[in-house]
Amino acid sequence: MATGRLKTRPVERLTLADQVYTSLKRRIISGDLRPGERLKELEIARELGASRTPVREALSRLEQEGLVQPFPSGGLTVVKLSANDVKEIYGLLRVLETYGIRLAAERITAKQLDRLESLCTRAEQAGAEDIDRLIELNARFHDLLIEVTAHRRLKELVGQLRTALQPYRIVTMLRPDFHGSPQFRELMVHQHSEIAKALRARDVERLVELVVEHNELGERTTLTHVWD
Repeated sequence: MATGRLKTRPVERLTLADQVYTSLKRRIISGDLRPGERLKELEIARELGASRTPVREALSRLEQEGLVQPFPSGGLTVVKLSANDVKEIYGLLRVLETYGIRLAAERITAKQLDRLESLCTRAEQAGAEDIDRLIELNARFHDLLIEVTAHRRLKELVGQLRTALQPYRIVTMLRPDFHGSPQFRELMVHQHSEIAKALRARDVERLVELVVEHNELGERTTLTHVWD
């Protein structure tokens, strides 16, 4: 009896440039590398145990994505958004996410609704002081809302805009001396729960209203924190 060869998928291997890119992007999004911080090739190479070539490649990719920008005297810095930049990004997100929530109301499945409500329950149980947990659950909530739409280009556009804002959102939630942080986190969790309820009811008009309110909360809080 003849036996066929087992078909195996090739193992995807990350290049050194990929690894450097992933590491730097994670640090930018997490707020470890702050907006406006200078990025020096040699220092990054030494820190990550890499040569300057993969570091240069990684920085080039981050520049194309809009996460780093040229420094006037040479080199690169983490992008520092202006207040107007933030307003523009939130304005675009308002348009895209209200479109997305209409799609979500049409396409969300019972299983996806259960997952969304479970995320809300876990966020409520975490409480406003469990910041790391809330950051994680917030990201998963928004990722699931976009996943539900089954719209690839919408997912890409919203992802790019949210990535640009993430360092500011992280700092807003983490900053201990920012008096609005606990209230912001509590209201964020409450609004997520209301969105889940409206999705369960397929109440499109209420969903659009809630998404706009949620967007405006994020914009107002980010601007108050970063440019107060």
